[in-house]
Amino acid sequence: MPTLDRFIEVNMVPLIFAYGLAYFIAGLVITLQRRRLSNFRLAHSLWLLGAFGIIHGAAEWGDIFIPIQSELLSAGWVRFLTEAQQAAWAISYAFLLQFGVTMVVPRMPWVPRVRFFIQAYAPLWSVSVAVTGLFLLPEQMGLSWIRYMLGFPAAALTAIAFFTESRSLAGQLPKSTKVNLGMTAAAFSVYAILAGLVVPEQTLPGLSWLSYENINASTGFPIHFWRMLTGVTIAFFVIRTLSIFDFEFRNRLEAAEKEKALARDRQRISRDLHDGVVQSLYAAGLQLEVAAREAPVAAADRTASTIRQVISQLNDVMTDMRKYIFKLGPARTGEVELDDFLKHLVDDFSADGSVMVKFSASGKKFELMPKQKQHIAMIAKECLSNVLKHAGASTVEVRLDYAPEMFTLVIEDDGTGFDPSYIDRISESAGGRGLESMAARAEAINADLDVRSAAEKGGTTVLLNVPRRKQEEDLS
Repeated sequence: MPTLDRFIEVNMVPLIFAYGLAYFIAGLVITLQRRRLSNFRLAHSLWLLGAFGIIHGAAEWGDIFIPIQSELLSAGWVRFLTEAQQAAWAISYAFLLQFGVTMVVPRMPWVPRVRFFIQAYAPLWSVSVAVTGLFLLPEQMGLSWIRYMLGFPAAALTAIAFFTESRSLAGQLPKSTKVNLGMTAAAFSVYAILAGLVVPEQTLPGLSWLSYENINASTGFPIHFWRMLTGVTIAFFVIRTLSIFDFEFRNRLEAAEKEKALARDRQRISRDLHDGVVQSLYAAGLQLEVAAREAPVAAADRTASTIRQVISQLNDVMTDMRKYIFKLGPARTGEVELDDFLKHLVDDFSADGSVMVKFSASGKKFELMPKQKQHIAMIAKECLSNVLKHAGASTVEVRLDYAPEMFTLVIEDDGTGFDPSYIDRISESAGGRGLESMAARAEAINADLDVRSAAEKGGTTVLLNVPRRKQEEDLS
């Protein structure tokens, strides 16, 4: 029965292929997943790690490709391919070293000049090590030199980079992502030893036990087996670490949704305060002015009645304010019948006697949705407020019409009228949102708002058509 080490020896070609494939796939995935707009430092250096994986995987496949081609090519071509393989190793380690330097050095508590010197010198170090190993030393010694002076520091710095990244992002990432970063750091630490210090012929004093032969003899498995396991581990955890960008994207999406919801709430509160609270306070102020004018000549009970009515209105305003704060919509509007609310509104605005407001309703009544009732009531409130502020009208008529498929609100006054082309200017001069707010409310319930007025003829008519929802039933 064959032993495990014999099985691995026989299947060395698939083993080396899997080793190279792990790095190549990891590098390809990293390159495709690069996120330039990410706020994580890791994102801006990932292309260096991706380049390392692709080039290093291809270099490892040279251990399969070159022996096969040696039977077909001349010795000169075989030597060229061997040197190209060593150059690919050196280039891949140079990318890995640059990744580690880019990630680690800016975090170090050194003066800026020292950090700049290290970052600028790293590429020169890679070039000098590669040139020495490729052209100035024998083949095996040159490969050992490249692994010692480039592979080991590159992998060690990369391990430190992933470790510091996991520490710095500890409070921002889920536990699983932090574990992936930590495991990637551990895998690169092992890789620093297996790929940086274990070489075919040991040349460093005191490290002879790290040669290929001694590793095989002491563990029972060749170095390619251990490197393959380490490479697969690195590829697995590096790819899983890329979930950091999905997490960041989800957070950005949630933040954008919250910001959008906040903007909607701000717009809603602004509109509700203008159309509801501000108009109510304005009406209350008008009535207080009437009370002040009548106080010297009117009976005491008349003044007391007016003041009590104002107090009641202010209490209603406070109720509305509390409901706006808790996002429950304006009080009374969606909780009672629309007809009753509008009657109450008409009574409020005609209480001082300066404007006569008539109210009527026709047709077979059907129930409107609370949202529809809220916006219809606020549009009516805005219209009546505009009449009091700008129209100088003596009579206002408020009509409700319940048609089979449509609810219609008509508010008509006999005031001075205005030029519709100056609607926006009039709204701004009033210090509020005016007709713009009315249009926004109509759009929110899919209603049609039509404002008709002419300065030369006088009078204004506001027509609001609200389509009836099919699922609603007539009230008995």
